[in-house]
Amino acid sequence: MPYSGSDIKGMNRRIVYDLLLHKGEMSRAEISRMTGISAPTVLKIVEYLKELGCIQEMGEGESALGRKPNLLRFDASIGYAIGVNFSGVDIKVGIVDFSGSICYKEQFPVVPDFKKVMKEILPEQIRNIIKRSGIAVEKIRGLSIGLPGVVNSTEKTIELAPLVGISDKSDYSVYITDLSGRLSMPVYFENDANMAAMGEFKSRGYQSSDDLLFITIGKGLGAGLILGGKLRTGKRYFAGELGYMIFDPEYHVANNNAGWLETNIRLDDLRNTAVPDMKAIDNLAVNLALAIVNICISVDITDVVLGRFKDEEFYKILIQRINYYLREFSVLEINCGVPVCTDPTIVGCAHVIIDSETDRIFN
Repeated sequence: MPYSGSDIKGMNRRIVYDLLLHKGEMSRAEISRMTGISAPTVLKIVEYLKELGCIQEMGEGESALGRKPNLLRFDASIGYAIGVNFSGVDIKVGIVDFSGSICYKEQFPVVPDFKKVMKEILPEQIRNIIKRSGIAVEKIRGLSIGLPGVVNSTEKTIELAPLVGISDKSDYSVYITDLSGRLSMPVYFENDANMAAMGEFKSRGYQSSDDLLFITIGKGLGAGLILGGKLRTGKRYFAGELGYMIFDPEYHVANNNAGWLETNIRLDDLRNTAVPDMKAIDNLAVNLALAIVNICISVDITDVVLGRFKDEEFYKILIQRINYYLREFSVLEINCGVPVCTDPTIVGCAHVIIDSETDRIFN
């Protein structure tokens, strides 16, 4: 399909915006050289981005010969997004700028009661957190909430989310309307593991050709899968529900119970033991390695990240054992690594807002 003049203009603007976002400071000449966009067009794009408040003039840079170039810098304070991670035990809230950096963060305990949290607790907490952050409320473009469960953004439903107090399939549109009205900003619900995968993907600077499998271990077990730069949710938004994988032909599923894998890795035993023994760690490692290999072989990916948890020594041992079994089980050179992002679910949730805003600007 041929592109129109307005399409090309939007694409060129987005190319320059993304380049400045990832490179930091650059001159107009560098932008033209790196993108292949003509110098006069770069000048027009820079003026447009300056009008939007996306970039700042930084003065003269260094040059070995000739005239010193005037440098431009991406201004991440053009806007902010709020990412929320609701685990059922606590809530983490982060205010994230348009570069994907967390500028302010708080954490507080909650009861696993979805209705109570959304109606009574979260709105007031968000308002207070914004005040304490010192960030102007009018610069915050939206709020996105990640939670453990199957979140269908098309039908606006949540199911299989007992950790936050949802036992049956529930319509969440009323909570969107209520929160959006009370906070005067767009509100979204997302699966927490999917958002963790997206936050890690963005923080690593991965591109549209890259893949990532991100595994989360908390009160439950989940995963987010990104293929060719795109989050894979599935038609029923069930992709990544790792806890429901089965390695036992005698097993019979029950909707009200945790899945086979989540049950057999015995997360409760590990959480309730001060010092988990090697047998328990090895059981977790071997089952996770089996799950990882089966997923990676199916879609031909090798990049896997395991989300962090509180016991750092346990976490290090688990990573080592998983990688041992990956070498034993797989013909692919799969590696399970550690996150580069400190709070990937918060960052991933924030990017739902940030990406929506930038798409609106340039499309």
